[in-house]
Amino acid sequence: MSITKSFDLFFSILLIFVHRSLKIIVFLKNVFNSFQRKINITSDLDNYLKLPHHVVFVINCHDNVLSIDEIASLVNWSIQLGIENISLYDSEGLLVNYLSDIEKSISNKLDLDRQLKFRCSQQNGSLDSNIIFHCEYNSSKLRIISLLNQKFIMAMLLKEIVKKRLSEDKGKITVDEFDQTLLSKLDLPDPDLSVLCSETPCLFGLLPWNIRLTEIIHLPVFGKLVEKDFLSVISRYSNCEQRFGK
Repeated sequence: MSITKSFDLFFSILLIFVHRSLKIIVFLKNVFNSFQRKINITSDLDNYLKLPHHVVFVINCHDNVLSIDEIASLVNWSIQLGIENISLYDSEGLLVNYLSDIEKSISNKLDLDRQLKFRCSQQNGSLDSNIIFHCEYNSSKLRIISLLNQKFIMAMLLKEIVKKRLSEDKGKITVDEFDQTLLSKLDLPDPDLSVLCSETPCLFGLLPWNIRLTEIIHLPVFGKLVEKDFLSVISRYSNCEQRFGK
């Protein structure tokens, strides 16, 4: 047997060993989590120095890392912590295809008698690319947004600002003016925390204007997502020092 073939055989066996080992680790983690006592999310609220006002979960529907049930769990845990704005973002708008399943799963997690219903907000009556689905539960606002939404929104806002400038014969467009217009039209505050729920730590085009001060944390998921995974992200955000460009 040649040296090249020996190396190929060795690396093939090594890859098989690593793959099997990873499967065993994931299996053991799932078994451990199934016997683990359920965590009371609100019990450690006083230990957090701060909580995000707006959290965005970036979801890549193609890698199937999270199930609909796990996505609903992220929303449920965020509501329990009292986070006021919770957004689900996927770049291609695929989550909308599972809207009824998401509504049902979130409602079951919250133990509601009546199922939550997302409504669609539109600008200028268009149904093509500018729909943001939203609903409210207690003090929390839930949103489903996509890359298609934000492209249309940016174009719409710039068009409106330029039109206003031409009519009032003013000077340059300022950052503050764009911020105020964006907030007044969409009621979409800048995210404090972006959680990347995918195999690849990628933003997938998430709200480029809004995330300049956002804390970005990757949530690696191996096996079933549990409360401890979510709380580890919240703990990291709570303990981080945001310098805001200083």
